[in-house]
Amino acid sequence: MQSSNFEPQKIVCAIIVTFNPEGSVLKNIVSEIKTQVNTVVIVDNNSKNIDSVKDAFHGESNVEIISLDDNFGIAYAQNRGIKHAKNKNATHVILFDQDSAVSEGFVDGLISCENDLLKSGVKVGGVGPAFYDRETGKTYPATVYRGCFIDRVDLVDEPVVATFIIASGSLIRISVLDDVGYMREDFFIDFVDVEWSIRAKTYGYNVYINPLVKMEHSIGDQRIKIFGRMISMHSDFRKYYISRNAIYMTRLPYVPFGYKVRVILFNFIRSCVGVFISESRKSSIKSLYRGWMAGFSHFDANKNWR
Repeated sequence: MQSSNFEPQKIVCAIIVTFNPEGSVLKNIVSEIKTQVNTVVIVDNNSKNIDSVKDAFHGESNVEIISLDDNFGIAYAQNRGIKHAKNKNATHVILFDQDSAVSEGFVDGLISCENDLLKSGVKVGGVGPAFYDRETGKTYPATVYRGCFIDRVDLVDEPVVATFIIASGSLIRISVLDDVGYMREDFFIDFVDVEWSIRAKTYGYNVYINPLVKMEHSIGDQRIKIFGRMISMHSDFRKYYISRNAIYMTRLPYVPFGYKVRVILFNFIRSCVGVFISESRKSSIKSLYRGWMAGFSHFDANKNWR
């Protein structure tokens, strides 16, 4: 760990969730992040190449691997990592995807931002980086929901309160997770970070984007422009979880009504577009239908994820 501004009492554990990762890409993110944190924990969702992953980091003093015996989803894997970090007396976790890319000073920048916000007297749920599209170089604005509508707040030089922060690159204190609860494992993959951010808000915590720390990001398997706006499209596998979890979101009592209306409307539109451009429309329709039906099945909206 190399950072002159890193306060000794802060113990940061980076959690990287993997599923059939590309070896060289994973090696790069671990190399970039391991000098910025106390421990890197790779939680693997039963990858076919887990043996090569283990070999790649054999002997690394601050890199640990938790190998799961099935693909339990990103939320479950994140929770396993969080609990492991807590057992190692970590004060913070920082979450990453297997293809994340960070620069020098990334963690230090998030820690400094959190320090400043806490000193100002606000309750900080988490701090995430500003994201920019790896293809266009454009920085995404912060997303702030106001009823059924969205304000897209440009990021300049001050932290911005957002409705949610993307999980990858987000810094969260263990004490906040103990208070708010962990990630909803029944969501498996999609909406996990959105749901947690909204839930944190009900406990009085805001989540922030630090515009001074940036990270590459690419959403979806395909992006198309409709009426001048880019819409992310996804595989049939993801279509199932997106459609199911959109309905799950509407069943959570703490999710604002305006967000529920918007998420249903826009996911319906995205679903129609996805079917229209799909090379296998029958398969896409089947995935969406299964997702919608599952969304109305048994769901414990009030389960305490601790």
